[in-house]
Amino acid sequence: MVREIPAGETVWFDYWLIPSITGVLDLSGSYTLKTGVSDADIETQITSHSVPENCPPNTPILYQVNNADGTVTLTWDAIEGAKGYKIYKIKDDLAISMDPTELVYTAAANETSVTIPEVNGPNDYIINTILGSGDELLPDIERIKHAITGLSWTPGTGTPVITIDPMEIYLNENNYLVITVNKDGLPVKYGTVDIGNYIIGQILDENGQARVNITPTSLGDIMVTAYDSNHTFLVSKNIKVIARNSSTIEPVTAIFDKEVSKQADIIITATLNGNSLINIINITSGGSVILTAGTDYIVNENIIIIKKEYLASQPVGITTLLFDFSGGEDPTIDISITDSTPVLISEVLTVTKVTTSGITVTLSPALDGLTVNDFILLDNKGQPVSITDVATDDNGATYQIKATLIEGMTYTITAVKEGYDFGEAKSVTVPAAEVRYTLTVINGTGSGTYKANTTAVVNAEVKEGMVFAGWKDEYGNIITYSPRYAFIITRSMVLTAVYSEVPITPLPTVTLDNNVIYDTSDPVYVTILVLGTFTTPQGYTVVDQGFISIKNPDSDPGSGLTLETSGITKISTLNNTNQAGQAYRQIITAYGNTFYVRGYLTYRDSTGNETTIYSDTVVKVVKNK
Repeated sequence: MVREIPAGETVWFDYWLIPSITGVLDLSGSYTLKTGVSDADIETQITSHSVPENCPPNTPILYQVNNADGTVTLTWDAIEGAKGYKIYKIKDDLAISMDPTELVYTAAANETSVTIPEVNGPNDYIINTILGSGDELLPDIERIKHAITGLSWTPGTGTPVITIDPMEIYLNENNYLVITVNKDGLPVKYGTVDIGNYIIGQILDENGQARVNITPTSLGDIMVTAYDSNHTFLVSKNIKVIARNSSTIEPVTAIFDKEVSKQADIIITATLNGNSLINIINITSGGSVILTAGTDYIVNENIIIIKKEYLASQPVGITTLLFDFSGGEDPTIDISITDSTPVLISEVLTVTKVTTSGITVTLSPALDGLTVNDFILLDNKGQPVSITDVATDDNGATYQIKATLIEGMTYTITAVKEGYDFGEAKSVTVPAAEVRYTLTVINGTGSGTYKANTTAVVNAEVKEGMVFAGWKDEYGNIITYSPRYAFIITRSMVLTAVYSEVPITPLPTVTLDNNVIYDTSDPVYVTILVLGTFTTPQGYTVVDQGFISIKNPDSDPGSGLTLETSGITKISTLNNTNQAGQAYRQIITAYGNTFYVRGYLTYRDSTGNETTIYSDTVVKVVKNK
């Protein structure tokens, strides 16, 4: 019951609706008017005839910014007709007493901001508008607005707000926190907050506040998360854990030049504050590479020396080193890595010839004027080799470097000249001397000196009244019965053509001519012709004759190439041999393929026995484009 009215009176009463009523006021939905007894018929009316005092535009909203220097800046919007404003401090329990002792500032009508000191730390504030009473004999009226900074009790559509005091707390100390949460301008009554993993589900009071004690055990950020009474997430904010006694370093920036003559260690002085250095970590670009103590840096009490050898290995740019101390925050130093080393002219050194008497090299671009002292020649043990002379006849494009070198030994050669970069030293091996064999032919042609593993051809003389009986080597062994004999020479030897006065019946033979014919007129395929000669004396019958070949074997098959060899191709020339007993083996193939070709002949003697013989020569054919 609000007021009792005597019977028969008509009375109007005005009531001040307290400021905690917010939003659009619906009187009929908020109050019930009861008059007389239940059956009385009394005209009644309840209406509102003024704007509720806690709603704009009677009073402004107060905005607060806490400054780093311990002051707070308060701002508000001007209210039309205001004669001034009063700003009060809110008590810790959010009670708004408007006691003169809580008054912090009285503003004139034209003021909309003020900065005041906060001696005892951050506070919440409200602002009241001073309006005229309408009666000169009555004092001006303060219109109350519950706009607590950080905790507005006026509904709105803003995002949830959480305030935490203080925002920085100390490591391993008991810290007292005051946490306030509002949503849409109203306190989040009986919601909850989590403070990292230290406190879970702390309940907010009816003013949306919680007061807790916390003792953090590690440095860094702690997230404070707020939920409403249904445990729906509202808002979160980080507070920072710091150490009272952190170590510091000086300097915190430095410059290092990678140019060799300008390289120098960086000396750092540390104020330890009771801590000790655990590690130095390179955290450049988000990395985490621990430096090696004693190699990358040296510690002498509070002096830390970053070695120039380590710094020279870092890329040009900013290198950030973190100093991991046993306690407190870890300081960092940013080192600007520069490189004033002159840019060298790049030279390409190529070895073109190596003999026992020296090395020939080319330089690109040409560089004239190099001398004996500009080249470095080392043997396979890394020992210097004396260079007796250096000469060029094309203005430095080619140099002949004279030195006594050993056949088969490996050497390295490079050049050194200020302002030039010749790249890595080139490794070269002195080739072995060319091997040659002597062939002596008796009763025939073909004598001479031949390179090892090349083809030699001998032809027997025709002697009147004599029949050629074969070629014998110096040991008396019959090598072949063919007057013309082509073979690969692998040693010095003597071949003698032997004859018989009594005609003898020779055996069938098959020989291949090493003089292979290559037709390269086609750009894609090469045509190869190998000539074979097949002889079958009287008394023998040819069963089959022709060629066998194998393509790109893993190794030279030599005399192992027979009709039984796996992977061979057999071409019979039984019906394609001319009157001289000659036939060709034609191979059409792509450039670069390697074939080994051998002739075969199968004959039957007078007794009916069949025998297969092969050419002594296995011809290797290959043609590169």
